This record gives sequence, C-alpha cells and structure tokens, in this order.
Amino acid sequence: MVDLLETAPDIARGLYKGDQSHFWFELTENLNALGPPIRHSTVWKRVWFDYKCAVKKKLRENKASMNATGGGPCRLKPLNDIEERVANLTNLEA
Repeated sequence: MVDLLETAPDIARGLYKGDQSHFWFELTENLNALGPPIRHSTVWKRVWFDYKCAVKKKLRENKASMNATGGGPCRLKPLNDIEERVANLTNLEA
C-alpha cells in the first residue's frame, strides 16, 4: 500500500482536492489481487487513514517523552521501516 501511495504523495497527505476515485479504484484492484483481505476502496482508504494516524500518534508520544521532565529513562517507541516511510511520505515530524 505504501509503495502505491508513494506514487501519489498529494493523495497520501490528503492534500489532493480533485477526483481521487480512479486512484483508489486502482489501488483497491492491486491490493485485492494480492489476496485476502478483499476490501472495498472506502475500506482501504480507512485503513490508510488509521495507519497514518497510528504513526502520527507514535511520533507525538515520542516527542512528549523527549520533552518530559521528572527524571527517569526516555521511553521512545522506535518506528519500523514502513512507519518511517509513512512519516516521510506524509511529512510527519516528531
């Protein structure tokens, strides 16, 4: 999914205001061809939105941990490779 969304960064960031239905239809066809789960394009959009929000939450928690006071170790949650790509694609910052 991230590979396909990297070809359309404006759609991935939610900045594209035109008709996105053709892009999401193609993305749905490609993802459903890979096998289960088979989902509708609106569900794949929701999967992307939820994953993007999860990465944003992780970055926000890492930033709060870095800025926290009170001593003790810093509790950073490392991002995996896909989460790093999503953060870079959507211009999310910690």
